[in-house]
Amino acid sequence: MIDVHTHILFGVDDGAKTIEESIKMIEKARDLGVSHIVLTPHISNYRTYASPKDLIIKHFEVLKEKVQDLGIQVALLLGAEIDCHDRIIDTVQGGYTINGSSFVLVDVSIREADVSELIYDMKVSGYQTIIAHPERTNYLTFDDLRLLKKEGARFQISANHLVGIGEKRAVKMARKMLKAGLVDCIASDAHSIKSILHFKEAYQYVDRKYGPHHAKRLFIENPKKMIGVN
Repeated sequence: MIDVHTHILFGVDDGAKTIEESIKMIEKARDLGVSHIVLTPHISNYRTYASPKDLIIKHFEVLKEKVQDLGIQVALLLGAEIDCHDRIIDTVQGGYTINGSSFVLVDVSIREADVSELIYDMKVSGYQTIIAHPERTNYLTFDDLRLLKKEGARFQISANHLVGIGEKRAVKMARKMLKAGLVDCIASDAHSIKSILHFKEAYQYVDRKYGPHHAKRLFIENPKKMIGVN
């Protein structure tokens, strides 16, 4: 499995606080069958705990070296979860795509945004938009999401919502999106080890309800395209 949205990188946002915590989360993910983890710290004008790029890169390199020294067989890749804002293209061009690919993970839940315009602007600038956990964005209806999908949005839903944990509306919307074929990938959005456990549970949920091919597409095949590996 490939996890494209995590807050495992230590000391840069509201996820892991220490490198020891990061290592425990990575080891748990490995034990559950995760081969690649994208570290996606918050990039935001609105969150006081968001960190600058130089600190993110420094901690990423330290964590990668530690994982290699410990012989943990998980590939760590760097990305970002960007809160939507007026100059988001400038931010993306500063090097905040997923593993240097054209895919960009965007959170549109912090403030109401014209998501259709966002997708268009990203597209003409050469980027592909992945909307992070759209199921919890209250101002977007199911019909809005269907339209955005036609316009080129990719949707990443969170594992905990799929397995019934979290706000009832988000749980209901995540399952409705999955049933309708709107979901492109499922991620842990891990801030703790518990979140990683939900990732495996979500895989089992999709496998049980929709079959192994569908589970493989959402947890392996589509994420591979997003991180740019074969």
